[in-house]
Amino acid sequence: MALSGVAGAAEFGWGGYFRDDVTVTDRRFGLVTGTRLGNYLRLRLDLEASLNEHVSVTATPQFVYLAGDEARDPYFGLPLEKDYDVGLARAQVDFFWDRLEVTLGKQRLDLSTAYFYSPLDIFNPPDYTEPKSEREGVTSGRLRAYFTGFSGVGLLLVPEDTWETSPKAGRLFATLGEFDVGLSYIEPGYERLGTAGFDLSGSAGDWGMYLEAAADVHGGELNPRAAAGVNYGWRRGPNITLEYYRDGRGATKVADYDLKDYYLGRRITLGRDMAGLVATYYPHPMWLAGLATMVNLHDGSYYLNPSVTWSVFEDVDVKVETDFFDGAAGTEFYYQHPVYRFQVMAYF
Repeated sequence: MALSGVAGAAEFGWGGYFRDDVTVTDRRFGLVTGTRLGNYLRLRLDLEASLNEHVSVTATPQFVYLAGDEARDPYFGLPLEKDYDVGLARAQVDFFWDRLEVTLGKQRLDLSTAYFYSPLDIFNPPDYTEPKSEREGVTSGRLRAYFTGFSGVGLLLVPEDTWETSPKAGRLFATLGEFDVGLSYIEPGYERLGTAGFDLSGSAGDWGMYLEAAADVHGGELNPRAAAGVNYGWRRGPNITLEYYRDGRGATKVADYDLKDYYLGRRITLGRDMAGLVATYYPHPMWLAGLATMVNLHDGSYYLNPSVTWSVFEDVDVKVETDFFDGAAGTEFYYQHPVYRFQVMAYF
C-alpha cells in the first residue's frame, strides 16, 4: 500500500509557571499548595499520512520534561508523580466513504464552538495553559453518517471498564442556510446524569456568531449552562470575538463558591457569569499579535493572554505568550499560576 501524501509539523516548546513561594490554605476545601518556579520543555511531531482515498493515519509523538525543585503541573501547580513523559499525544485512523466517516484511536475530542467555556464539552475541562488544538487525545471511537450533504448523525464512545462507566454521546446535525445546527445528548459515564444540548454556529453578513446551551440534573437540581459569541473582522484591521458564558449553578458571591466540585472536575467555573474577548491583528504580514481575556463579572478576577507570532520563514513560526491570572483571595482566577511559553513550529 503506497502513501498518497504525507504532511506534518514539528514543535519545540519551552515554558513554565512563576510565582513567589506562598502557601494557600482554603478552609472550605482544605487545599494547601506551595508554589515554586518551574519550567517545562516539549518536543512534538504532528504527522499525517493518506494511505489511499479512504484511509488516513495521524500520529503525534511527544516528549515533555518538567523541571524545578518539584515537578508540578503548570495550571494549578499541583505536584506530579514524575517529571517527564514520552508517548503519543494523539494517534488515530480515519476511514472515509461517501456518506460515512469513522475515526478510531487517541483523538482530540472537541464538541464545542465556544472559545473559552463550552456547555457541551465534558472531555476538555478549561485549561488556559493548553490550547484546545494542542491537547492530548482521548482513546475513543467516532462515527458520522450523512443522510444528505447537509444533515446527519454523529456517535461517540469512550471505552472504559464497563458500558455504564463509558462516556458516550450522540448528535443530530444539519445545515440550515448559513448556520450549522445540532442537537446533542451526552452520557458522562460517572456520577452525573446525561446532558442534553443545542448548538448553532454560522454567519450573518460579515458577522460570525455561535450559541451553545446545555442542561443536566446535578444533586437533584437542574443545571443549565449557555455560551454565546459574536465575531467580526475588519479587512485591514483586527479580528475580534466577544463571548458570554452563564452557569445556572454558579455563585454570585465568593463565599458560595463550590471549590470541591471545581477541583474534582464537576464544575468548569465558580462564578455564574463570565465575559471574554479574543482579538488578533496583523501589524505586518509576518507578525500576528493576539490578546485573549476572560473576566468573572461577579468577583472581578480575570485571565489575560497576550501573544506575538513571527513568521520567520514561509513554514516556520515563532510564538511567545503568557497566561496571567489575577484576583483577590478566593476568587475565580486566584488559584491559577501565571504561565509563559515560547514555541517554534515548523510545517512540512
